[in-house]
Amino acid sequence: MAGKVLVMGNVSDAETPLENGEELHSMIPGSQLIVLDTMGHTGFYRSQCLATAGGATLTRGELPADGTRCSA
Repeated sequence: MAGKVLVMGNVSDAETPLENGEELHSMIPGSQLIVLDTMGHTGFYRSQCLATAGGATLTRGELPADGTRCSA
């Protein structure tokens, strides 16, 4: 069984722009993109929503719903 891929993007990240995450998501069939609505980098530790979605993917293979957005 192949692993699930969750791509995390941030609306205002100068190091890894959201456009890069959108492109990566489009290149990986079956992947899911989750977007953090804030500025900065490394959003995983700044948003409980993002951390919960990432944890669910890593531990149970559950991807968030299409179009999921999180706030900081």
